[in-house]
Amino acid sequence: MAVNMGEPNENRSGLIGALAGFGIALSLVLFGLLKTLFLLVLTVVGFYIGRRFFANRKEIRDLLDRLLPPGRFR
Repeated sequence: MAVNMGEPNENRSGLIGALAGFGIALSLVLFGLLKTLFLLVLTVVGFYIGRRFFANRKEIRDLLDRLLPPGRFR
């Protein structure tokens, strides 16, 4: 009798979800609620910044040109 294991991505997403849940639970036990929430907020902000700005090299240069003095980056 064969066992249907589903799609490979389904198994991987389940493993990622289990590891994320374990990480959050471990963080709650070690650091407490407020520090864990702080870590989660910083993680989401970092993900957003990485997704928004670092996906396109031109946007990175434009951002650095706005933040740093002119001609400093190039």
